[in-house]
Amino acid sequence: MLQDVVKSKGDLTRKLEVQSRDEIGDMATGFNTFIEKIHEIVTDVISRAGLVNRSSGNATRSMDFL
Repeated sequence: MLQDVVKSKGDLTRKLEVQSRDEIGDMATGFNTFIEKIHEIVTDVISRAGLVNRSSGNATRSMDFL
């Protein structure tokens, strides 16, 4: 189960299959939530990096115009 996530090589869309309602199931659910949050953060960082890149390009073009 956990080996599948390890083999996914950073694929943050992969989740552990929750098969029980005991402590192990709770841990798997918590792990899935943790990975979802990391995926959201990475997605946000990528989006903001794109905005910075576009803004930088716009600033460069403005400076070239002057």
